[in-house]
Amino acid sequence: MKEIFALCGSTGVQNKVFFRRSLLIAVVFCFCIFPAVAQILPVVTVRFNNPRYACDNQTYRVDAEFRSDKPGLRLYSMNVRFCHETTALDYLGLGELAPGYTRYSPNPAQEEFWEGTPFGFPGTSAVTYINGAIQLADYTEDPILLPTGNGEWVKLFSIFFKVMDPGIIANGFCPVLIWDLQEVNSNGGFKIGSDGVTITCLDPPLYYIDGEPIYEQSKPVTEMAVQFNWIYDNDGNPATYGYPVPSVCIYGDTNPPVVSESDGSSKVECPDDIVEPEYPFASDNCSEQLTPVLESIIDTPDPLSCEGTRVYTYKYTGSTGLTAYWKYTYHILRTTPPRESGGPALTAAAVQCQDDALTPQLPEIRDVCGTILKAPEPVVTHSGGEYGGTITYDYVYIDCAGLEYPWRFTYTVMDDQPPTASNPADIVLTGCNSTFPAPDPLVVTDEADNCGVPVVAWVSDGPPVTEGCTETVIRTYSVTDGCNNQIRVTQKLIRMVDTQAPTASNPADIVLTGCNSTFPAPDPLVVTDEADNCGVPVVAWVSDGPPVTEGCTETVIRTYSVTDGCNNQIRVTQKLIRMVDTQAPTASNPADIVLTGCNSTFPAPDPLVVTDEADNCGVPVVAWVSDGPPVTEGCTETVIRTYSVTDGCNNQIRVTQKLIRMVDTQAPTASNPADIVLTGCNSTFPAPDPLVVTDEADNCGVPVVAWVSDGPPVTEGCTETVIRTYSVTDGCNNQIRVTQKLIRMVDTQAPTASNPADIVLTGCNSTFPAPDPLVVTDEADNCGVPVVAWVSDGPPVTEGCTETIIRTYSVTDGCNNLIRVTQKLIRIVDGEDPVIPCPADVVLWVSAGETSTTWTPVIPEAFDNCTASATLTVTGVRSDGKPLIDPWPLGTTTITWNTEDGCGNSAVSCFQKVTVTVGEGCLTLVAKVFLEGALIDPVTSTEYATVMRTTLNDLQMLPGQAYDNGGTIIQTPAGQPYNTAPWFYDGQEGMFFDAGGTAGDAGYPAEVVDWVLVSLRNTAGAGYQKICEKAALLLSDGTIRMVEGFDCCDLDMNGSYYLVVEHRNHLPVMSHEPVQVAGAILTYDFTRQQSYVEAGSAMAGQKEYGGYFFMYGGNGNQYTTSFSDTDINADDKTTWELNNGLTGYRKGDYNMNGDTNSNDEILWQRNNGRGTSVIRDY
Repeated sequence: MKEIFALCGSTGVQNKVFFRRSLLIAVVFCFCIFPAVAQILPVVTVRFNNPRYACDNQTYRVDAEFRSDKPGLRLYSMNVRFCHETTALDYLGLGELAPGYTRYSPNPAQEEFWEGTPFGFPGTSAVTYINGAIQLADYTEDPILLPTGNGEWVKLFSIFFKVMDPGIIANGFCPVLIWDLQEVNSNGGFKIGSDGVTITCLDPPLYYIDGEPIYEQSKPVTEMAVQFNWIYDNDGNPATYGYPVPSVCIYGDTNPPVVSESDGSSKVECPDDIVEPEYPFASDNCSEQLTPVLESIIDTPDPLSCEGTRVYTYKYTGSTGLTAYWKYTYHILRTTPPRESGGPALTAAAVQCQDDALTPQLPEIRDVCGTILKAPEPVVTHSGGEYGGTITYDYVYIDCAGLEYPWRFTYTVMDDQPPTASNPADIVLTGCNSTFPAPDPLVVTDEADNCGVPVVAWVSDGPPVTEGCTETVIRTYSVTDGCNNQIRVTQKLIRMVDTQAPTASNPADIVLTGCNSTFPAPDPLVVTDEADNCGVPVVAWVSDGPPVTEGCTETVIRTYSVTDGCNNQIRVTQKLIRMVDTQAPTASNPADIVLTGCNSTFPAPDPLVVTDEADNCGVPVVAWVSDGPPVTEGCTETVIRTYSVTDGCNNQIRVTQKLIRMVDTQAPTASNPADIVLTGCNSTFPAPDPLVVTDEADNCGVPVVAWVSDGPPVTEGCTETVIRTYSVTDGCNNQIRVTQKLIRMVDTQAPTASNPADIVLTGCNSTFPAPDPLVVTDEADNCGVPVVAWVSDGPPVTEGCTETIIRTYSVTDGCNNLIRVTQKLIRIVDGEDPVIPCPADVVLWVSAGETSTTWTPVIPEAFDNCTASATLTVTGVRSDGKPLIDPWPLGTTTITWNTEDGCGNSAVSCFQKVTVTVGEGCLTLVAKVFLEGALIDPVTSTEYATVMRTTLNDLQMLPGQAYDNGGTIIQTPAGQPYNTAPWFYDGQEGMFFDAGGTAGDAGYPAEVVDWVLVSLRNTAGAGYQKICEKAALLLSDGTIRMVEGFDCCDLDMNGSYYLVVEHRNHLPVMSHEPVQVAGAILTYDFTRQQSYVEAGSAMAGQKEYGGYFFMYGGNGNQYTTSFSDTDINADDKTTWELNNGLTGYRKGDYNMNGDTNSNDEILWQRNNGRGTSVIRDY
């Protein structure tokens, strides 16, 4: 880092305090500045403050505090140089450094004699020169940023001295401190020829990753300096050196007393328990022991009646008047509940009746501090009935802190005489196994009690007791009075019970002889041994079950019931068995026997041909019965052969079999079918069809006609003949053959024709003519005249506003040989409306008393897909019906803009509001500009769009935005990006957009591309004056949108100014001529015209592509020198190299897609060597 010298001096306010001895300290804090442009650099200011003196070791120290006019700066390094008079002070060193900083040992002291210097040292004074430094050594510490607010300072280190004569302290010690940047030996110049000193600072970090700052460079990036604390006299002129500076004066010990103990506290329950605390002793550097005075006693609340605090404050005053305080706090907090103070009172009593339970006598209850508590209202609780149970009185005493003491008194109500009642009458049930009735307390009818009506309730039914067939149950009821005195009464329940079933044996089976015999009728007498424990049971027939057949045996189960007098029942069964067979056997007719050949001999009968004979009762017998007489039909002779199938019970069926044979030796007859002659060309012969033989005949039936073969084709000229052969066969394979000729014409040569001429229609959206085969005029064929026919119209193909259709015709000869010819149909098609980009609304200002103003609107440019913008006529109609050149009245007038293209398509009207208001308005900027980096395709680096990409905004990388990178939150620091070199623009517009460390868009509109810096100049060349400056948002359509407004209220609203737009990695541009302010509006469109280029120079303005203009990209290395700031060169490639491979909001990301890579280098290479005529005096 180079060092830059600057003039230094000492400033301050004259102080006429007299002191016994004048001590001079010249301390050098050197700040690097740039000649002639210091007014635009960040200014770091340092002061001495908070002097202290310790009388125990005679040490004087003073703090070095800093602040800056630019936010976000962090001190990187600083030289500390000073001299002092060795008879007054002895330098000890630098100390109390802020976290992260370290000091370097000073050079060996150098003693010099200074005579006649502007410091006013006596000619014989011995001066020692000290040189030291501090530097940031640990970047992991939380950064200490230099504050920017008024009255805000940050301490970074202290300077320590040994006071040679402590006696000077008591009367006031005011050393003169002069901070000097040196270089010029006037007004405080310090050591001509020395190399000066430097303060360097780090710019704010570029990014934060999970809250950690990420610096782009690890070295200082900004050098700065300022003069500070020059001493002036009352007339504002530099004063003679030697006046004291109040901020560094001390009087005695500057350390306050130290109390030996920290503040104390304790807890009590009552205010009366508080006693004055024993205070500790304190000491300062000059006193061994200090006795305090009681400064205050504060009760909270006041008065202190229950709980709260009492604070005793003691004040210690040191030897120099500095004070310290010690506090003791009593916390009054009750933990002991109230209690009885007069001994225990009676807490229980017994009474006969409830009315005897009167309000009890209460005890005396006191809280922990002795206050008698008032008796509360009791809670009375009754338990039990009206004539018994308990009655309780509950009291809860509560002191002022809410602590409780409960007290209870209990009455017992006693009634011990039971009620009376008689046993109810017995219940005797008739019948067998009858159900006992449910319990019913009403059966007790004479219940009584001395205290009221008792309650009767069922208790239980006892276990049944059986004697013979009689069952008895004892049912018990309780009779209870209101005091639970109780007796019990009982009732007998009696019924007959018989649950034992009768007995009997199954009767013997009945087996019938013969076949299909009838079963006998049911007869209960077949059951002969029925018996019961209680009498003679009854036998009755129940049912005959369904027949069950096994083979020829059928069985039926007959059931009888045996029932006693109590319906206890059993069932017995008897089998009925007989033989049954009425079913004939089964068999299928055997398959026919068809003999092959003719006149064959029939085989002999064979019962085995019946193969599926079957019977339900065994295997039937098959036997031959007879062969019927032969029956002849034509050549077929048939004989019917019969077989019998008989089962063991002579059930019989018969089956038959046909015996068939052929008898024929005579061939069939037939004629050759007629020839087939096909018409047309290349016709296909029909498939063989035996039906063409129509007169086939045979003596024994209809013979079969079948195709045999097609002979090889024989051609003569265009005629082709094929001989087709058919066979005619009878049933005995007697056969003849017949033939048929197939004849057709053959032609395979296609016709010829030319494509008809194109049809080009005039006008817009004309209708194509209908297809017309006559447009084909030269069709021809070798065999006659071919036929022309329309086939189809192809899909329309549009290029620009021209629509083309390919129409196809077919040319076909008599043999369907075909070619196709085409014709183009061309017309102009335009159904798209022109577009008018609507101008921004306008606010015109007039003075008080004026009712209108003049303003000529700029007619907007319209665009159309088929009509050139220059030929489109845009019309504007005012809402008040007046011409556009007429004065504009107070209020709002709306201009409706429209246009129509050559095909009659009208644009969607756009509306521009012109508002005339009274007052002094500020400037409104209506401007557009394009950035090459946001227009170029970031992948191919060749194509350009007409709307800029918003990639940085989409990826949430703009200043103040943050995005989630795999769980890591990465945030770009908030603020507009032009607060660093070379711009040092300090606007706060960017603070409106801050995601606060959470992933998000920070409130940017979706159409924002990036930030630009906008300013006005009075001239284009050297010596220009910057009139106004503002950071603004750039939108995707090129619109420049102000965040806070263009504050140019002092601007000449009738003047003309150059408009300048700058971007962090593009060449700056300036309007090609001064722009006239009209109605407080300055309008300029960089996208549609070339920017300023100095006449006769080889400099560039903007890049042009497709009729649009945009700023050259690739200028990422912008510094405070003219050439590196306004041209694209190797320094800009270095910036790309430093950022290559990184993501985020970076100057080397020339195509503005958030990823610095080789495509950004391509953009730099393409523009390398370009320079602009827009100079900068930064």
